[in-house]
Amino acid sequence: MTTPTPEEQAAVDAAIEDVTLGVSSPTGAEPGEGTVQVLVRVPAGSRDRWKAAAEAKGTTLSEFVRSCCDEQAEKLLDCQHPIAHRKMFPWAEICKACGKRLWENPRTPHRGPGRV
Repeated sequence: MTTPTPEEQAAVDAAIEDVTLGVSSPTGAEPGEGTVQVLVRVPAGSRDRWKAAAEAKGTTLSEFVRSCCDEQAEKLLDCQHPIAHRKMFPWAEICKACGKRLWENPRTPHRGPGRV
């Protein structure tokens, strides 16, 4: 390995001055919440298209994919029916349209057959 010339060292030092170092927190994670990595294999054309869409939205590809997945998970897993479709009991709240249990009192005894 060769020693850099003074001109090369000066150029590197000047470039380093413009760099801001820091630790960024993962977007969308709650403070103190751990994150995991998800690896997805997609065709190069899909990745390029998603990246272009993320840039058009003014965000990173990672944040774009997270937001799209979060939206779909909310549609599939969370009840989307209006509040008028809900039935409230002292021990739980249930959607009459989809049957999803929206809330449950943790002190409720174990549900048995025929219990809501």
